[in-house]
Amino acid sequence: MRGGTCGRAHGGGADATAQIDLSFIIPIAILAGLGFAAILTRDILRRETGSDPMREIAGAIQQGARAFLRRQYKTIALIAAALAILFAVALGAQKGPLVGFETAGAFALGATFSALSGYIGMHIAIRSNVRSAAGSLKSFNDALVIALRGGAVSGLSIVSMSLAGVALLYYGYGALGSAINPTTFDDCIKAGYTVALCTAKATEDSLILS
Repeated sequence: MRGGTCGRAHGGGADATAQIDLSFIIPIAILAGLGFAAILTRDILRRETGSDPMREIAGAIQQGARAFLRRQYKTIALIAAALAILFAVALGAQKGPLVGFETAGAFALGATFSALSGYIGMHIAIRSNVRSAAGSLKSFNDALVIALRGGAVSGLSIVSMSLAGVALLYYGYGALGSAINPTTFDDCIKAGYTVALCTAKATEDSLILS
């Protein structure tokens, strides 16, 4: 049986390719995404913030945005906690306590990363907007570049942390000796990353309010 398996692996190009472990790409992709987002953030924060009235208005917007985010996250935290318990109980009764616990953990991790992504989106939005307005006094191109880079920071952060969350679930549960299989892992991912929809909503709200 082993000989036949090896023969198929070396004989067919598709089968041989399937045996290559490409998991090392995952941390590289995560670090590259977050690193580039940090570079863009540094570039944005170096830009001019305009006149005193512009900075005063921007400060008021930042204060209001922070208050909004704190209030929103308190509500989301309560709802997420209730849903995590619901997932643990419901799936635990249906598929066993282990699957219920893992699903609740995946949901909590997804909620945490979603909240972090929303905070990053809010943080960069309320700082890039005033700089984009100041840049428009020089040229349309300056304003557009700042605005696009601010949006890129949010997008890169969301994608990178989503990938990091999936990797943590997969390798974390595996390292703990979880009896996870493709079916139950799929349930955990669906449950944990349903909350990723909240990431997009939180980011959208941050951009609108800013």
